[in-house]
Amino acid sequence: MSINPVSQFVLLAPLSGVMVPLDTVPDPVFAQKMVGDGVSIDPTSNILLAPMTGKVTQVHSAKHAITLVAANGVEVLIHIGLDTVMLKGQGFTAKVKEGDIVDAGQPLIEFDMDAVGRKALSLLTQMVITSGEKVARYTPNTGLVDCW
Repeated sequence: MSINPVSQFVLLAPLSGVMVPLDTVPDPVFAQKMVGDGVSIDPTSNILLAPMTGKVTQVHSAKHAITLVAANGVEVLIHIGLDTVMLKGQGFTAKVKEGDIVDAGQPLIEFDMDAVGRKALSLLTQMVITSGEKVARYTPNTGLVDCW
């Protein structure tokens, strides 16, 4: 009889702020979990950090979103703000590029909270697991989170 080992994969908070349920985000694509399950953070910090060690597979051309893949194949999309694609990169500075291998806690994107906050619908930042088939159970934290 073989026993499959229990595997746990932890994502760290990519920003400091208040974590809120994804289904409360005022954007149907995220709230209805069309992209995947995850959380949203109302940020109090302006440097998006890698929530895990992995490979950068996409940096959106508007620099408001990034996708990482862990060694175990779990893919995570992090999307800063709502309707931020319309800013066409204004207020965002990418610190990494596609193909980079990043460590947990490494800066990914810096953003000007004031400039982005004035022009975007919201600064709510979504962290979504887009490869949900690889996750058997998902347990998000809630409340205040701090970038370790």
